[in-house]
Amino acid sequence: MKISSKTFKFLAIAGAIVMSAAYAQDYCDAPCTAAAQDAANRAANYYGTEQSNYCGTLTDPSARSACFAGVPAYVQQQSQAVYTSVYNQCLSSCHNSHF
Repeated sequence: MKISSKTFKFLAIAGAIVMSAAYAQDYCDAPCTAAAQDAANRAANYYGTEQSNYCGTLTDPSARSACFAGVPAYVQQQSQAVYTSVYNQCLSSCHNSHF
């Protein structure tokens, strides 16, 4: 099968774009993952403390118990949201500034 020079150039450019995108993902992934994990850990500490403090103010023992029982799920939800937000913003910023 013979490939025209126009087709060859197109395929070469497309390949270069794919390789560049893959390199950008690798280049940005590690620092963005680290930044997102750090932010998520800080958020978990913050939200855990804040929610536990709030639960401690409840006077009804049943409500207080239920509140404390919900802290881990609340902290997980909030820290995951922070992780996702920081990772996506970092990746976007990294790609925009380096590629």
